[in-house]
Amino acid sequence: MIRTQKVKSKALKTISMVLVLTMALFVISPAVSVSAATGNALNSENETIYYVDDDYAEAIGALPDGYNTSFQFSLSGTYNTIKWSVSRGNTVTISENGLVEPVIETWYWYNTGNGYSIGMTTKQDGKEPDKITHKYKSGESTICCTADGKKYYATVNVSDYSDIYVQNEINNFLSEKINDSMSTYDKVNAICKYVAGFNYDYHYSSYKAMVICKGGDCWASSYLILHLCDKLGINAKLRYAAHDSGAGSGHRNVIVDVDGEIYVADAGYYTSAPRYYVFQKFNDGYSLKSTNGGYSIYQYDGFDQDVTIPSSINGKNITAISDLAFYYGSPKPTSIYIPKTITSISDQALSFVSTLQKVTVSADNPNYCDINGVVYTKDKSTMIALPGAYEGKYKIADGTKTIGSYAVFGVDNLTDVFVPNGVTTINANGIVYSDKLETISLPPTVTTLGEKAFFKNNNLKSIYIPDSVTSIGDSIVNKNTVIYGGKGSAAEKYANENECSFVETKLGDANLDGNLTIADTSKIQRYIAQFDSSLDKMQLQLADYNHDGVVDIHDATDIQRTLAGIK
Repeated sequence: MIRTQKVKSKALKTISMVLVLTMALFVISPAVSVSAATGNALNSENETIYYVDDDYAEAIGALPDGYNTSFQFSLSGTYNTIKWSVSRGNTVTISENGLVEPVIETWYWYNTGNGYSIGMTTKQDGKEPDKITHKYKSGESTICCTADGKKYYATVNVSDYSDIYVQNEINNFLSEKINDSMSTYDKVNAICKYVAGFNYDYHYSSYKAMVICKGGDCWASSYLILHLCDKLGINAKLRYAAHDSGAGSGHRNVIVDVDGEIYVADAGYYTSAPRYYVFQKFNDGYSLKSTNGGYSIYQYDGFDQDVTIPSSINGKNITAISDLAFYYGSPKPTSIYIPKTITSISDQALSFVSTLQKVTVSADNPNYCDINGVVYTKDKSTMIALPGAYEGKYKIADGTKTIGSYAVFGVDNLTDVFVPNGVTTINANGIVYSDKLETISLPPTVTTLGEKAFFKNNNLKSIYIPDSVTSIGDSIVNKNTVIYGGKGSAAEKYANENECSFVETKLGDANLDGNLTIADTSKIQRYIAQFDSSLDKMQLQLADYNHDGVVDIHDATDIQRTLAGIK
């Protein structure tokens, strides 16, 4: 009994010594832990998982081997605790066991009753959706594994398998139907035939959808032609084709550069496969309509930015340019040459071309000319078009009587426009959509302002309308523009009827007190001598009494002569 106790006592002492030594070791070396994870490694540090959106899942079917839709992460070695999380990105989720999958966003679709459906990511209470779809997010995320306080990271890329599917299909076509011995023409013709081999289906408007679902509309057809041309290094671009005879309101086709010659490719016809397609030369990029024995240009889709309009095409003269002829093409022109044969230029023929720096008109043209790149009628009485890329201040040519409709349209960097003496009429929409214009002063020769003459110059703060103006159309300025003019004038009447602010003044009223006095000459003289810099833009416009575009001593002298009754 006593022996047994001694043995136990000795054993207890031994155990106690071990515990003391162990605790001492822990205290002396806190970085060493018997419970810390050791010999650990993730089974992968970089993985890609794939998804297919609902729209294409049925058409594509099961993904082939090697294209996993999830991945099971694991950590080798020993550890006591482990936690999985997503530390960066929003494209994946990871379970508590390390299974990573794409984030799925659920969309609930409800019929609006007018043939359309509206989708939302939250389900409406008490209402069953007509359709439920799922969306995924492509891109990288980082997952983190924390084992006994130590962190291990891996990158997961989420990729759309449908993109791979489409490129495989396209590459198969290229390898089977295209070879280096073929001419550019033969390659593009083969592309058109391939695209026309899909059905017309208005549900699909991308080349991706067309390849997967075996059908698409004119947009899908055009985009597929573009994509294939791009892969072969052939220069091509999308064309707005809704103005073509018989075309639908949103029709698109493709312009192709075939060894320096312009062709049009169109495989978007409404029928079942194999569909009719067009691939033919395209009048150097000019879309034409017959008019009075010649042609009118209604659209330009060439590749040149320095555009020289030919005198004739296919033996018929080019005689007219229609509205928006250079608006729809891309790239838009920087210069345009107009030949002598063109006798009609529509009001908006050169509008919406913000890149246009100058227009040159043949000296032999009977109806038009250019003055330093700006288009006027041949007799220089009517201004036709200021190029959209013009910058700074523009002085309308002396001798001009009429500013034509859309003569100044969308000239974004036009800071000032000077309307000279002699101008009598500013037609409807004459100076519009030029947002850097702040102040305009009209000369005492103007009598008529057409409808919306200065409309949508969104930063036009003020305009001076002289008493000579007797006819003013509707909506000549935005309502936030302050109108300056004489008491009882047509300008005052317009301002009152259209809720515009009105300031009574007259030409020469530099101090804006509503009167023409010697005080105005004094203010002008002090400004000229640089003693007074307080004149704002409208005061400077009014101070230019002789309306020659310059405030100088002549203005002060002319005011004094007027006050003295001397003409």
